[in-house]
Amino acid sequence: MRRVDVSKDLARVDIEFDILEGPITRVRAITFKGNRNFTAAKLKDVIAVKEKAPLKLNDIDLSLAELKRFYQSEGYLEMTTLNEASTLVQYNDDSTEAELNFEIAEGPKVIVSSIAIDGNTMTQDY
Repeated sequence: MRRVDVSKDLARVDIEFDILEGPITRVRAITFKGNRNFTAAKLKDVIAVKEKAPLKLNDIDLSLAELKRFYQSEGYLEMTTLNEASTLVQYNDDSTEAELNFEIAEGPKVIVSSIAIDGNTMTQDY
């Protein structure tokens, strides 16, 4: 903390901070392991994090959600990422570069074989 100013009537406090941001971390590479049904190029198109761009931590969470949403839209309802909390991001020694390694368990593709409607007395089955 750098400075604190209190108004004479004690109704307001101004606090001034010095922030050392450090270097920007850029994404050096993005890899996928366990993806049997979609190419790495396709999965890179789906996620928010991009190679050579600055790493934004909220984009990692967004990318995980986008991967799950994409797989679910393709019928892989049980898809999970296996390393969300551990080895997903690897930094170099000075934290200026990061690699993202998504470990995916796709699960089986779910296909609807039939839909049964009961109680339709006002309309016809087609």
